[in-house]
Amino acid sequence: MKRGISRVIDGITVTPLSRDEREAVCRVFAPAPGPGIADNYALISWRNRVMSKTEA
Repeated sequence: MKRGISRVIDGITVTPLSRDEREAVCRVFAPAPGPGIADNYALISWRNRVMSKTEA
C-alpha cells in the first residue's frame, strides 16, 4: 500500500492516508469539502490512539 510523504505537524509525524483509506473517510464524511479532511481525520485518529496508549 503506497502512502504519501509523512510530514511533521506540531511535533507529530503524520503519514497521509492511502487513496483507498481517503476514499473511505470521504464517504463517511460526505460530502467532503476537500482532500484535507481525510488527512485531518488521520491526524485525529492517530493522536487518539497515542493518547489512549499513554493514558492506559
